[in-house]
Amino acid sequence: YDLVVSDYCGPRWGAATEQALLGFVGAGKGLVAVHGAAYGFSGHDVLADRHARTGITEPAWAEHAAMVGGGWPTAPSKQFHGARHSFPVRFVDREHPVSKGLGESFVATDELYHQMTVLPSARVLATAFSDPATGGTGKDEPILWTNTFGQGRAYFTALGHEVAAMQNEGFKAALLRGAEWAATGVVTLPADAGTAKPQ
Repeated sequence: YDLVVSDYCGPRWGAATEQALLGFVGAGKGLVAVHGAAYGFSGHDVLADRHARTGITEPAWAEHAAMVGGGWPTAPSKQFHGARHSFPVRFVDREHPVSKGLGESFVATDELYHQMTVLPSARVLATAFSDPATGGTGKDEPILWTNTFGQGRAYFTALGHEVAAMQNEGFKAALLRGAEWAATGVVTLPADAGTAKPQ
């Protein structure tokens, strides 16, 4: 395999599995972290099915944030996101292979994560304005980014809370192109990769 895709926010995996993923990505492979995967391994309450709180906390896995390029090392002052709503996602880096050729923006209906920490190694591709009217911060928040870890690559999307959010064409195009980049270091998929209909 060339790529691991994670949307996981449950208990820690144990040393052997965690070291295996660190070695996999560090040696030149790819990681895609979707939505709640930024919360996982952060030292916050472990979540169960359907994001139910378990009351269990475990030590943070700092290397996971280093692989992904950021996360929530501490609980944000305004929760992790405001009310679910529709908002424009604006590409702020149009030169990265993932975003090159994509439109300037797309509208997502999702949770808008806010007050995340983005590490200096990460490259933010897209942001969204977190409107105070929906419980936001009044700031542009990072939504899509890439990161390098050793010889490997990671792509993170804060979008994708549930299947309906993942049906968004902008989400799909960016995810597919981000996955290809994380796996190979290049992007060959077209800008309309998320709209292709099965033959």
